[in-house]
Amino acid sequence: RDTLRVELVTDAAGKSSEVTCKGKSTGAELLARIGFDPDSHTLKVSGRAEYLDSQIPLDHFEHVVDSWRLDRPIRLVVTPNALIPDYFSRSDEDDAVDGKESNFRLYQDQLFTTAVSKRGDRKS
Repeated sequence: RDTLRVELVTDAAGKSSEVTCKGKSTGAELLARIGFDPDSHTLKVSGRAEYLDSQIPLDHFEHVVDSWRLDRPIRLVVTPNALIPDYFSRSDEDDAVDGKESNFRLYQDQLFTTAVSKRGDRKS
């Protein structure tokens, strides 16, 4: 039941390979399986500006899970890393800002301030 059928588009002409894998498989494993270097290529969601981290299992990505649940094709495009726009890249500055403890505390505080009672009243 946790088997995924993934169509991997491998060139601009639309040539593709269908791969069957476990949900716990990573993008790097799929890329290596069809002969692409995982260090120089990334999987992109077809038709979207969404790139999958190649070290994270496929079943952790919303698009993959939703497509699988709705029995829709999971279509991913093999993309050379050099073609990924820079604005999708994380910088050291992004990591420093996102990793601050205060950001996590702020997020947790927000969860409590937006809770709603059964009657629809906001709770603090």
